[in-house]
Amino acid sequence: DTAGTDEEAKLVHLALVRVRLTGGSPASEELDEESSLKYSLSCSGSECILEAEGVYGAVTAMESTLVQLFAYGGRANFGTLSLQDWPSFPVRGLMIDLGRRFVPKTVLLRHVIDGMALVRMNLLHLHLNDFCRFSLDLPSF
Repeated sequence: DTAGTDEEAKLVHLALVRVRLTGGSPASEELDEESSLKYSLSCSGSECILEAEGVYGAVTAMESTLVQLFAYGGRANFGTLSLQDWPSFPVRGLMIDLGRRFVPKTVLLRHVIDGMALVRMNLLHLHLNDFCRFSLDLPSF
């Protein structure tokens, strides 16, 4: 069967990512609503060039965009690629109503926060109580 071999030949294996910070001033490690997450990514062959205005733009590109593009064992199905990305809104968040429904801590830490990071959300609002109620897990009750 040569179909699998033809498909393998089209896949590009990522070998090198060059990162260039273009912000001009020394890289700040302070993260707030004003931090720039804008970046551009150009890939050709087995090399990608990542240009970002700040450290967090570069981190965002490497943690989400590159992971998604090269999700199949470090391989992607394109010859060349050029993109620019930045968030449309400075605050992107999720509110979970824990006052009405109990959610185990492991679910919050493993699934919710990891999922938020993957889609670049930056605010988690936990609604813990609702008037005279507080959600509590009592396995023996």
